[in-house]
Amino acid sequence: MPIDINAIASTIKTGITGIAQSSLKDYLPQAESDGQNIVNAIKANIQTWAAQLASGEISADDLKFLILSNEEMLKVAALTQAGILQIELDKFKQQVSNLIVNTLLSVVKV
Repeated sequence: MPIDINAIASTIKTGITGIAQSSLKDYLPQAESDGQNIVNAIKANIQTWAAQLASGEISADDLKFLILSNEEMLKVAALTQAGILQIELDKFKQQVSNLIVNTLLSVVKV
């Protein structure tokens, strides 16, 4: 099953910008920078995750766990440096994680 990694990455990046505009609008440049870093970090895994979802090897919950448990993947260094409260950072990461899961699920159509 061919997966257009660049299209998925673009969708996720656009979604992250939308999340940032609605919840962290005063820190939009930092959120967009962190969003780009997140997209770069997950790009290598998209093909694998899509194949695993399609084959039933992992579920949506498994995918969410894989994303949230990988701190490297959800680094928000620019937002942290800008002084965003931890609760806001966690909320942003949760929204980004949900976006990634939902994007992959819509592509794979599990």
